[in-house]
Amino acid sequence: MEVARAGPHVNEYQLRDSQPLFAGIPVESLRFLSVDEQFARVTIRYQGDDRHKQILTYLEQQFGSLERSPRADDAGPQSAV
Repeated sequence: MEVARAGPHVNEYQLRDSQPLFAGIPVESLRFLSVDEQFARVTIRYQGDDRHKQILTYLEQQFGSLERSPRADDAGPQSAV
């Protein structure tokens, strides 16, 4: 990994010289954020409905079903936000 953005308390890292994969799924990028040298979050960038479905399926297998609530401006049935 290499530092993508450094700050006094918050650092952002990215993978160096490799096709980023999340759970074996090719993605556009992975960014890892640390606060005071402790892992805080990962940002996964990807494109396409197929990739979205693959990632969502993996996350639901790992952590259980996601609760989906309607958006405040959505008058229709529940939608993923």
